[in-house]
Amino acid sequence: MRHWLTIFLGFAFSLGVTSQAQAFDLTSLEAHWKLNEATSAQRDDSHGSNNLTDVNDVEQISDGSNKIDEAAHFTNADSEYLSIAYNVT
Repeated sequence: MRHWLTIFLGFAFSLGVTSQAQAFDLTSLEAHWKLNEATSAQRDDSHGSNNLTDVNDVEQISDGSNKIDEAAHFTNADSEYLSIAYNVT
């Protein structure tokens, strides 16, 4: 049976960056989305194959105003979101 899990990102957040290097345990990492695709109907999973589908053209911001590289900009009024296929086993 195939279900769809939809990821709604209608919230604001900030990312604090520190100068200390931190080690992360990646053994249980399921997915990692950089959201740095310039124009794409798909947002690639950098770790596995859990790619996201871009619904209603989520905007890409790469003007240097971001803390780290590029970012995705979601507009609630345009009903922009990313979705992922979710297979129940």
